[in-house]
Amino acid sequence: MDIVYASFRRFWPLAVIFFMACVALGPLFFMGGLPAGHDLMFEMVRLLEYKDALLSQGVPRFSPHTYGGFGSPVFLYYSPFFAFSASVLDLLINSMQHSVMLLFLFLLTGSGYAVFHLFEGLLGTRLRVLLAATWIFSPYVFIDIFQRNAFSEATALLLLPLVLLGFVRVWTVGSRTWSIFAICTTLSLLLAHNLTVLMVLGTVLAVSIFWALWSWKTFWELLAHERQRARRLLMVILLSAGLSAWFLLPAFLQKNLVHIEEVLTGKFAYVLHFPSLQDVLLQPFVAEYALVPIVLLFLSICTCIHAHVTRQKQSVLVIMGALVTFIGVFCMLSWSQALWSSISLMPYLQFPWRFAVIFTLGSLLLLAGILSYWWQLARLRPFLWIVPALVLLHHVGIWYLGYVHTPMHGAPDLPRTAMEIATRNLQATVGREYWPAHIALNRDLSTLSPLFAEPATGARFAIPPILYAACGKDLPATDKAVADFPFLVSEGTEKAQDEERREFLIIPSRFSVSPDTCVRISLGWTQVEGWAWSLSGISVLLLAWYLWRFTGSAASYREERVRPPLRSQGQDISE
Repeated sequence: MDIVYASFRRFWPLAVIFFMACVALGPLFFMGGLPAGHDLMFEMVRLLEYKDALLSQGVPRFSPHTYGGFGSPVFLYYSPFFAFSASVLDLLINSMQHSVMLLFLFLLTGSGYAVFHLFEGLLGTRLRVLLAATWIFSPYVFIDIFQRNAFSEATALLLLPLVLLGFVRVWTVGSRTWSIFAICTTLSLLLAHNLTVLMVLGTVLAVSIFWALWSWKTFWELLAHERQRARRLLMVILLSAGLSAWFLLPAFLQKNLVHIEEVLTGKFAYVLHFPSLQDVLLQPFVAEYALVPIVLLFLSICTCIHAHVTRQKQSVLVIMGALVTFIGVFCMLSWSQALWSSISLMPYLQFPWRFAVIFTLGSLLLLAGILSYWWQLARLRPFLWIVPALVLLHHVGIWYLGYVHTPMHGAPDLPRTAMEIATRNLQATVGREYWPAHIALNRDLSTLSPLFAEPATGARFAIPPILYAACGKDLPATDKAVADFPFLVSEGTEKAQDEERREFLIIPSRFSVSPDTCVRISLGWTQVEGWAWSLSGISVLLLAWYLWRFTGSAASYREERVRPPLRSQGQDISE
């Protein structure tokens, strides 16, 4: 009986978190498929093409059926983690839609359970379960999944607590198991969504600079006294970056060729997408994911004032959480336009409201910091659950009103295989006078890039007709290519006005770039492919050496395991 009770005490939080994840994704299962949001066709086509390319090409590089059937080297810059995971599940259950749904169920459960363990030592079990529930029902997660169908961005957001947990355990425990966990989660994040990685790196850099300036002596004393811990954490980060170099290095070097503001000019300019503070407070779509972080920022100010007046030690977690939340909210608002124009990499984020990823994570840290600070006052402990309960009520209310009370409908005619995509494209182009013109411009691209060669020569994939057409000219040929193929320049813009051209773009690409740009992307990739793979190979060897040299046996870190990861000195964490 004691064993059963002990098992219940150990696993009931995981059971509750899994139940919450099932409830949160319930609308997906009840509607019988994925919701017909903004980018669902883009996502499904890319996922099916990725699985097909994974089986035929090994490392997916080219998507032959996107771009209205003309193909695109989208996988050279499209983050592969979500597509790879969904493809593996699809091979097991033979349904891409259900693979996506199951994958998000795993991600939500794992992310919530990581939140539960992240604040071990700061809060009691029930409060940590409540925090995990508020994270699972975060509004921006479901905006990404249900409305935008931005599956890769949602994946990166859900991976952030896992990465943080790995970093904390590497710093405090340092065992081989936690080092491997941290490397795997960090590598997954780096390969999950390029733009989220860029935002996270920028935020971490800003927080580090603030920390060093705010307490310069403490910052360097910490590094000096905790040299071994800092070295372990730095090695984890560098090894993860090296292991992902095979993808990130070429994608970063080609960022100008696939920047949506350059490719599809006009409505995609970042200056047109800044919400105002009035929008945050009054506009439902913005307020539902930005209002709670602003309220928590106000509570953090009250907490810091109380600590100063009562001469108590300031909570580092409150200050860091407030800083991350402020960075996210500020960079989303129009007040930050000068910052966007002065930092050259920021316009690549495309939309300022993407910083909701940052302040969603920051508000979680801030909420935990506020609760842990006031937990020290015993007379307030019975009432502390009210704050996360109100946040959870706000999140669940938005989830219910947006996706249950007003149910979304599943897409009725999604393709199920890459062959079906090819068939639809063929049916859409039969009889068009411009189709034979592309085939007639026949030139062997293998002289330009080893990525392209005829199937008879053992190529990894066939040459798409649009690239024949583009390379039948002397590069650069941007203007000529655009003049010859105006219907391929931008889907949904003024250059694709007549119904015939809209019908042709039945299966569009995420970026409808000009033909010669497709070639330039592929050529740029081949120029750095060797360096990128070499760097990843060296990282594999360094990983083996690191695990052998710097992560000793459990006995080596017995003293460090005495204290939980984030426990405050002298803090009571009783239930």
